[in-house]
Amino acid sequence: MYKLTKLFLLTVMLIFFSCIKTEVEGIKIGHDLYENFGYKENKALVTLIQGTIKKDERSLYKLIGYWCGGAAGCYDLGDVIVQIIFKIGEDDFMEMASKLPARQQHELKNLIEVGLEYGNFDYLKEIKTPTIEKIFPKLNELLGN
Repeated sequence: MYKLTKLFLLTVMLIFFSCIKTEVEGIKIGHDLYENFGYKENKALVTLIQGTIKKDERSLYKLIGYWCGGAAGCYDLGDVIVQIIFKIGEDDFMEMASKLPARQQHELKNLIEVGLEYGNFDYLKEIKTPTIEKIFPKLNELLGN
């Protein structure tokens, strides 16, 4: 009986974790954003990423405020946002960001900075310290200090 229960639980866990998305439309979600959260949180994150890619300002607003769990989870969220900027382009992203309240713009800049610092961008390896000033100069100007 014990082996049957253990097998059942293992099967349920495998099914559950197979529903967790680790990539959305080419945007890779760092493991701290899916390993430490459940299916419901992952589904909400996926929806926000998809909405932001479709240039929905409300989705960007909610993505910036998504509870990332602190530390590494927030680095992963910054990484997701940087990937979105590269995917849709700095100008289109700036159009959405320009409509955010000042507080959200400040939080966005912080997320972009940690995303660039801790993200895994092979094509930025030649830049020893990729910063928002170097990579997204127009967006940096929009977001200010």
